[in-house]
Amino acid sequence: MKDQKSDFEVELMLANTASDATADSNPGDSVGDRKGYEAMTHVIVIGDGGITFDVTNRIDLKMQHSDDGTTWADCADNDVIGAETATITDGIVHAFDQAQTADVLHFGYVGEKQYSRLLPT
Repeated sequence: MKDQKSDFEVELMLANTASDATADSNPGDSVGDRKGYEAMTHVIVIGDGGITFDVTNRIDLKMQHSDDGTTWADCADNDVIGAETATITDGIVHAFDQAQTADVLHFGYVGEKQYSRLLPT
């Protein structure tokens, strides 16, 4: 019997933190390596914020990819499944720019490169 658990691996890429309006991250800790897999899913869990997001107080999630894990480029439309908009601009797959309640978001990386990452900017 083939089960779904055997088809993928889950790895913590960004530690759980409480943040303010500034996007704090260490991109080096959030790199996913899809070696041996055809795709990768990035999952982000967000709690109720201490601020109300708007066009000024915002956090954008940007997806990037790389052949070597060192030189990064923004992902394009055909690299991502589940982006917030039909057209990805500057790699941004989701914008926290309006009132937000706790939620779980997930984005699939289906591009050709070995490494991908999801960055708050």
